[in-house]
Amino acid sequence: MFCIFSWTFQPPEEIIPYKDIDSVTDAGGVNILYAFGIETPPGWLRGNTHTHSNKSDCKSEPEEFFAHCKSMGYDFLVISDHISTEFPHWKSEPCHDLSDTDAGMLCIDGEEMTSTDNHTNGIGIDQNILPGTIQENLSAAVDTDPSGGISTIAHLNHPVSQSLLTVGNLSSLVDFKFMEICNAGTETGNAGADEALWKELLDEQKKIYGFASDDAHDLSEDAGRAWIMVKATSRTKEAILGAIDQGHFYATTGVMLNHCEVRNGKLSVDSINGEHIKFMGVDPQGPFSGDYTARSAEYNLDRNPYYVSAVITNDHDETAWCQPVFVNDMP
Repeated sequence: MFCIFSWTFQPPEEIIPYKDIDSVTDAGGVNILYAFGIETPPGWLRGNTHTHSNKSDCKSEPEEFFAHCKSMGYDFLVISDHISTEFPHWKSEPCHDLSDTDAGMLCIDGEEMTSTDNHTNGIGIDQNILPGTIQENLSAAVDTDPSGGISTIAHLNHPVSQSLLTVGNLSSLVDFKFMEICNAGTETGNAGADEALWKELLDEQKKIYGFASDDAHDLSEDAGRAWIMVKATSRTKEAILGAIDQGHFYATTGVMLNHCEVRNGKLSVDSINGEHIKFMGVDPQGPFSGDYTARSAEYNLDRNPYYVSAVITNDHDETAWCQPVFVNDMP
């Protein structure tokens, strides 16, 4: 269940007919060594919320990253360069100028508020926010539009694998709803630490949704190693952020899902290339888990759990994380 990245893909044909990954290149001729041979199921949008450019500490122009992710089949991209004392003002032009709506690719404004003790991503923001404490960053980045819709969200980046945060640091925060549980750029020496913190918070009955991101700083090595899939009604910022706010997305490093949702009183998971499914959560008797070797499985919610989630893996070191279902919030 750790955030692990495999660079050689030889999946069995009976699981999913992948393309020959080694032969796929982007428009610039760069090999794409990631599991992008699977078509995105209808209704899902593929995207990344944590990416950098040469406006902070990456070598590539925003336009280069945008084109690269477009070539890999992304539907949206958040360019989230650092805002700090070292990189105080990067936005020379609005991100939406990059969006190619005819080709179905959307760029969403963002920034990584970079303090000494935390990095927080503001997504959908339209102005620079100078970094502060975790609470100051969250409060500044989270906003709603006048109609009550979601116009911005914020997630904590690499909370353990780089920032060394704990449940004690986070349990009393206001507007804390999202965090990275898999960051491809910082997990190398600390695999699974962010995911473990997420589970600790959930077990403490904190309502937190989990992101995976590539935290890309280099096109040829970083881009495409982890992302999210969003069940949105349209390819617009409002629809995407609204769906994320409702938990209608999953995080992944390569396992793709047809669905992970409540159906007829059960949490139902149906994967395309997953091979193992683990349900987990907390009910009145305490933490529980159940393992299945299958592409699809269901978990009955009649035990009245506080929450239940699912992690789907395969034998090629790829993982998908379903968002937790908070049963008491169900209609």
